[in-house]
Amino acid sequence: MDVKKFFTNRLYATFAGLLGLSLLLQGFHFIQTNVVLSKLAKRVNKQVAVAKQDEELRRNPPLILGDRNSKLIKEVVNKVKRGTVTISMTALQCAYMVPSMGEGTGVIIDKKKGLILTNAHVAQRGTISKYKVECYDGTICQAKVFYCDPSTDIAILVVAPAELPAHVEEVKLSQEKVTRNLPIFIVGNNEGQGFSIHQGTVVNLHEIVRTYGSGIWAMPTDSIVYSLNTHGGSSGSGVFTMQGEMIALNFAGGRSFGNGVKKAYLSYIIAAAKKGKQPVRRYMGTLLGHVSLNKISSYIKLDKKALKAYQERFPQAQSKALIVKSIIKKSPAEGILNVGDIIIGYMKEDGTLVRLGPSLVCLELAMNRSTKGAIQLRIRRVDQELTVQVPLRPMPQIKRMVSFGGALFFEADSCWASNISVPSESLSFFYPEKGSSFWASPDLAKKVHIRITHMDEKPVTTLNQLIALIPSLVEKKYFVMRARNSRGEECVARIEYQSTQSAPLLFTFNNKTHTWDTKILSKRTLRKEQRKK
Repeated sequence: MDVKKFFTNRLYATFAGLLGLSLLLQGFHFIQTNVVLSKLAKRVNKQVAVAKQDEELRRNPPLILGDRNSKLIKEVVNKVKRGTVTISMTALQCAYMVPSMGEGTGVIIDKKKGLILTNAHVAQRGTISKYKVECYDGTICQAKVFYCDPSTDIAILVVAPAELPAHVEEVKLSQEKVTRNLPIFIVGNNEGQGFSIHQGTVVNLHEIVRTYGSGIWAMPTDSIVYSLNTHGGSSGSGVFTMQGEMIALNFAGGRSFGNGVKKAYLSYIIAAAKKGKQPVRRYMGTLLGHVSLNKISSYIKLDKKALKAYQERFPQAQSKALIVKSIIKKSPAEGILNVGDIIIGYMKEDGTLVRLGPSLVCLELAMNRSTKGAIQLRIRRVDQELTVQVPLRPMPQIKRMVSFGGALFFEADSCWASNISVPSESLSFFYPEKGSSFWASPDLAKKVHIRITHMDEKPVTTLNQLIALIPSLVEKKYFVMRARNSRGEECVARIEYQSTQSAPLLFTFNNKTHTWDTKILSKRTLRKEQRKK
């Protein structure tokens, strides 16, 4: 036996065994590594899938806000709740409604300045009121009116910033384009249930609404419509996308549908308020609405080609166009525009025509931003297209009121003027107190639609004329007042001034302090003012 050959073979066999074992171990390690990497890859893929799902959820959230698996939705809703407040109001004096109490909702738009956005009908125009604001954690703050729009249903309250809890959030306006079927939700004080959540979708992008409340028709407001419960107490609620950004301010509706002030209005008002300014508001004295061009095309000789072009230009309009519904007496538009005129658009300063389609808000913003004191409109009157120039005036607002003989006198704003068919800034009063000097007259008791023309046989058509005359009327005690009602009928009232009543007062809204300054109207105070002048 060759020993050398034997050991050489054994050495080769051992080496081959070790090599095989090494390869076997490497293979096992490779398999183990692949298993680990596979598990790691699955984990990474799962995380990526979850991230994608969350992003998709953020962009297209589920329609069930109560989905407990969605942390993102919970975070959004909680953030919105921290930016929402409930509002309670007690009216002490009212220009054109009986003093009352009410509730609503608001959203915080600037916590450093304490600004809260709500509806004008929650704040109530032309009222001396007390306001309380309750935050999500139960903190209650006293509030004042910073701004109350004379036409659109928007108001801004202000609270002391230090009184707001540190955790409150500011609500942001969405930059997202509003479309039909967009999922939305509100956090409101529906039916007294504070901070309740209601959800739906946008169903209509263009609807001009005139709400009715306390015996008064509001001015037309351009709105979006959504399918959700907005019944009682949700006035002033923000309308939010599923990302928690506001696209409208709820102001009307019922148990099935709601209407929200468009964000273009909100953006304009909020921008001015954040600068500490009162927004510029101009008007021409028209009340506009919508008309279907499909239904009236035969009457205005609008051919199919022109109608199709309109529908292609404004695909979301449903063939709606702006139409003049009524004109306030002695307003800038009287004698220039006619009821039934269709507003096609307005001319820019460079002569370019801006077509409005169904958008009232675009026209109102153009009037606010006009620097020429007039606006050129392109209109369709029956079968003719015309260009007309309409003067613009500052929109009348109730900033002064006089309490005299149990009645509250004021100069009519556009809302009141359109309700009682009188010119804006006409001297008027609403519903004298029972048992007061003006209530005692059988010609005036329970008559609310009154425009004053004469006092003591002297022309009195402004507050200044009334203020100058009041001391002599008090001294005289017996005098005659002449007025006209909403039908134009003249009524003559014989007034016996009762000296036991409170002294005549002048209320003037102070834009700096956001309160109503009070002054007694007497010969003494009037003489002092004349000396100062």
